[in-house]
Amino acid sequence: MALSRTITKVIACSVLFGASASHASNYVLKDLGVLSGYVSMTGTAINELGQVAGIATGANGLNQAFLYDSVNGLVGLGTLGGSSSQAWGINDAGQVTGFAQVASGLPHAFIYGSSGMTDLTPGASTFSMGFGINNSGLVVGTSGDKAYSFDASGAATPLGLSMGGGMPTPLSVTGYAYAVNNNGVSTGYVNFSYKSGAYPYDMAFTSVTGANGSNLVPGISLSTSSSGRAINDNGVIVGSASFNGLSKAFVTRGGDLVNLGAFCGGGNAGASGINNLGQIVGSSQICDGSGNRHGFIVGSGDEMIDLNSLLAPQDASNWVITSASAINEVGQITGQGLVNGQLHAYILTPVPEASTNAMMLLGLLSLGAVTRARRKLK
Repeated sequence: MALSRTITKVIACSVLFGASASHASNYVLKDLGVLSGYVSMTGTAINELGQVAGIATGANGLNQAFLYDSVNGLVGLGTLGGSSSQAWGINDAGQVTGFAQVASGLPHAFIYGSSGMTDLTPGASTFSMGFGINNSGLVVGTSGDKAYSFDASGAATPLGLSMGGGMPTPLSVTGYAYAVNNNGVSTGYVNFSYKSGAYPYDMAFTSVTGANGSNLVPGISLSTSSSGRAINDNGVIVGSASFNGLSKAFVTRGGDLVNLGAFCGGGNAGASGINNLGQIVGSSQICDGSGNRHGFIVGSGDEMIDLNSLLAPQDASNWVITSASAINEVGQITGQGLVNGQLHAYILTPVPEASTNAMMLLGLLSLGAVTRARRKLK
């Protein structure tokens, strides 16, 4: 019995290791189409159910926040009395955040759920925006050019800035929070000048909701422009930072900032999504000198892989994945791509490699053999 338990554990570990270590070599692409009356689409966020939030853009340049799911298809979320809206975050309950114009034309942060769109700063005479939302319904964004969090009741709390580690007290601070994890830790950027006449830098930060202030991301210097764009539940942050005058994708690991680079040494790139498995997505300029961008996923060894190289042949012949905005826990990705001359939102769903499938099949067959052996012993 002890031997069979050992065999079972080894097989299970082999299956799990093979599934986690093996990078998907192909993706199934789902075209989300175009919201009626609009001409282009961008997927900005995806949850564990495969629901996508994003932005539809009309020929007149006005935007409409949208929500996609497999049951209802594309649904426009409306506005708060104005003419435009954008959706930037979605949680596992299907709640969406973003910002929408009120009648005066100012954008206000919103949360969208079963009761429709709710203004998180009603009556405010200054602008506010929502960008990230966690599974508790906590929204982060900005209000009047300061990083803020908003709870479900609309109570707004400035995230502040705590300048530790001998950093000088800034003369002025503005900021945006772009993402918040399920532990209430957010990231984004602060823009400040720390001496008279100094150039104001954008600097990535991390902030714990309810704590006293925020802290700059480790590894960021006073001469480096940076911005945190996503954070997972392990506190790992991804975004973009300036290295030698170029914007590069970065990830934080063990208190260090790791430069993920770009497709080309002289190109710009940024990371925009990370899941709890540590899978990272974003976009980078390609190497043909056009300045155009392709979406990427980071593979083993921090290799930046062009998502277009992982598409099935029928999709690769029609699509160009121009950006990857977000990735969920099962590895589904959303963003924007060019198809038939139009920019559409998409969902990429990973297909396991044949070696992974074979390993899983071997594991199941071996488990069946162990079960039959146990029955014979009885």
